[in-house]
Amino acid sequence: MSAADAVLPLLVPAAALAATWAARSPRQVLGVAWLCVAALWALGAVLALRPLGAWDAFSRWYGLLVLTLGGLSLWMSIHYVGTERTRGEVDDAGLRRYFLLFEAFLLCLLAVGAVANYLAIWAAVEGTTLTSVLLVAFPGGRGPVEAGWKYIVVTGTGGLLALLATVLVLVGAGVPLGAWTLAAAVLPHVARGGRIALEAGLVLAVVGYGSKAGLVPFHTWLPDAHSEAPAPVSAALSGIKLVGGLYALLRLTSLASAAIGPVWPHALLVMTGLLSLALAAAAVPGQRDLKRMFAYSSIEHMGVIALGAGFGGVALLGALLHMWTHGFAKTALFCGSGNVRLRYAATGGPSVRGILAALPLTGSGLAVGAAAIAGLPPFGLFWSEWLVLWGGVQAGEFLWVALALAFLLVNLLGFGLRLPDLLLGRPPVLAGDGPAGPAAEPAASLWPIGLALAGALVAGVALPLALHATWLRAAGLLAGGGVR
Repeated sequence: MSAADAVLPLLVPAAALAATWAARSPRQVLGVAWLCVAALWALGAVLALRPLGAWDAFSRWYGLLVLTLGGLSLWMSIHYVGTERTRGEVDDAGLRRYFLLFEAFLLCLLAVGAVANYLAIWAAVEGTTLTSVLLVAFPGGRGPVEAGWKYIVVTGTGGLLALLATVLVLVGAGVPLGAWTLAAAVLPHVARGGRIALEAGLVLAVVGYGSKAGLVPFHTWLPDAHSEAPAPVSAALSGIKLVGGLYALLRLTSLASAAIGPVWPHALLVMTGLLSLALAAAAVPGQRDLKRMFAYSSIEHMGVIALGAGFGGVALLGALLHMWTHGFAKTALFCGSGNVRLRYAATGGPSVRGILAALPLTGSGLAVGAAAIAGLPPFGLFWSEWLVLWGGVQAGEFLWVALALAFLLVNLLGFGLRLPDLLLGRPPVLAGDGPAGPAAEPAASLWPIGLALAGALVAGVALPLALHATWLRAAGLLAGGGVR
């Protein structure tokens, strides 16, 4: 792998991090953030139009996701944290600390796809955990700190297991010690006595990286972390960070599949995918807080991706597409919940009602985003979920497909039961309301929602057209065990 190609995408968040550190005023901090948004998207355009030789198809697919959704989340951060500073909820030092952490978070997220060594991928995933823990606990208080503590305990333990899993899988697959790169592992085999190590490593990988991705039963940190974190952080956690955990997991399961055959690794992915769908189906209908509802929905959709990877074939294409379609829809929903939080000082409870009357555009965005995340046509999630289910049918997994479809329908019902209570009704009198009605919604708070919804609408068709070769090659790479 060319070192220059690997480092180039990391320069944008690294430069933003250095500039934010050197900034002398909140205005300069926010200015750096705006420049970082523009640079992330410019780099995304370069990576989409001119593939870097150092990035294989799967890392490119993931890297473009980070650049696109990371820019949207950072844009929302500028409005969200800037508003909290204006209200006195965050001081100047807190504002600077937030953007330092967020830019470091983006740097680690990009590094997951940029590095080409299995241990370096593990280290980058750990970096995403450490930086996002501090963002979850921002700006402090009992709830955020408790959520951050639970997050680090569960995923920190998972990280240690993921490290052991990485070593066991590589040793069991006969990858030479000291050459644990993606390129060195293109023709794996079962080392002498290595099958036990491979199978133990696979189980530990599902536990370790599954905790990073929020897969059941290693999801216990996720609802609290998503509900307590600032809304833009929740968007980045759901749309990107969870996918980073799956990225690392699929790298290892792909390598193991090439060495011992796909049946055992795929069965683990199908099992954890179905468990995640089942847990979400049981939890979503009972949620009365927007962000907790969306958090459990994230568990559901990580399950869909794991299920698609487990089914293989066409379903694997659906799983890759679902990384994007889910990311767009969930970014819109969490950004919308951020506007609700700024207006109501909460995202759930008796006081949160009549969102459509108090925040007409945000409420409309939440309604449309809920339709998107539930997989209704013509949104992109309908097409990616259809590919996953159809791939399961082609694989002959009729029972698992039927169960998955039933769980998806229950989640759709859950959104239909809970959202009207929050969106409709007479809103309470809110600070800033005038005699003519509610105060205007700032355009800066609406643009990220609108762009994310547009992505959720067209991604199911536009991405396979625009990135067709990358999409197919990424699936072929995962199915083939790492062959570029």
